[in-house]
Amino acid sequence: GYEWSEWSSQGFCVFTNLSPGKYTFRVRSQDFYGNISPEDQISLRISAPVYFTWWAYLIYALIILTFIYLLRRLKTIKDLQKRYKLEEIIQERTEALIKEKEKSENLLANILPKNIEDELKSTGKATSSKFKMVTVLFADIQGFTKIAEQMNPEKLIDELDRFYFQFDSVVEKFNIEKIKTIGDAYMAAGGIPIKNRTNPVEVVLAALQMQKYMKDLKKTKTDIWDLRIGIHTGSVIAGAVGQKKFSYDIWGDTVNT
Repeated sequence: GYEWSEWSSQGFCVFTNLSPGKYTFRVRSQDFYGNISPEDQISLRISAPVYFTWWAYLIYALIILTFIYLLRRLKTIKDLQKRYKLEEIIQERTEALIKEKEKSENLLANILPKNIEDELKSTGKATSSKFKMVTVLFADIQGFTKIAEQMNPEKLIDELDRFYFQFDSVVEKFNIEKIKTIGDAYMAAGGIPIKNRTNPVEVVLAALQMQKYMKDLKKTKTDIWDLRIGIHTGSVIAGAVGQKKFSYDIWGDTVNT
């Protein structure tokens, strides 16, 4: 059902806030004498706004889905970035650990013979061994005590370091094991830790090269020290000693002689 509006002398009417849908507009007129005309009607349809259409809702859904996808994609990218950064940190730290391990191994290799190093790594201790034929070399500076009293300490250490560096090169060349340095004394031995029967010759040749190096220096510098070298061949006991700071050493009458 419907109800008629009040009579009006205006030739138009206004409707607001109509919902989308189909409508029928009914109209009739009345003359001065009160005669009412037959009813006339007009059918009309009010369309929904563009933003309320089905395809608008579809676009909204697509936008929402795209937004959700982008959010998830962004989260995935951030997770990948974090993972990549974490992997980079792990890789850097692993490389640093490998480098430190290499440094430690190189340092250990410079302090101890390879077989002693391997034994320490595997068992935590090294056994002593007896060698029947080892050639021991001692080298020291003649009058070193007096030189040390008169010389600047830093220059003294630099000079000793220069000589020892050269001696290290010589003993390495002849497969001789450097044992230690004590002050100006340089100690090395051939025939350990790998046994051989040529060590007397190799140690003598190394000693001659050490002497030649010092003599050649003396030709250009007058303040080069005189080098004394003592060599003896015999049996020794060799092994690594120490708990935290290991050192490879040899003992026996051959060493004392």
